Amino acid sequence: MKIAVTSQNKRTVSGHAGKTTRFEVFTIKDKKVLHKEHLELEVSNVLHEYFHGNPAPGYVHPVLEMDVIITGSMGPGFPVKMQMHGIEAIMTDEKEVDTAVAKYLDGTLTRLQPVAHKH
Repeated sequence: MKIAVTSQNKRTVSGHAGKTTRFEVFTIKDKKVLHKEHLELEVSNVLHEYFHGNPAPGYVHPVLEMDVIITGSMGPGFPVKMQMHGIEAIMTDEKEVDTAVAKYLDGTLTRLQPVAHKH
């Protein structure tokens, strides 16, 4: 399992999942973290641009290879798009990246509802 957490500074959970350029990616097995790595996207390759742009044929966005995305904010369309790719999208008020993943794994992560916003 792979979990991506939006984080602009590698420590705290950031918001606006569709426009985030930086993610902390955790590889999980048996509810334990095996590996953690940093994923950085070009501004032109954020999820918002991928879904509203014209991606190259056959291109799979690296975030779409995740099983779960944890973020501090997202619009109501984001979890729908993620679900279409088999990805669980979670909005939370947890501030620390590592704590958010630990709480997700033990089932105690606070889940908030997406909020509509203007682009």
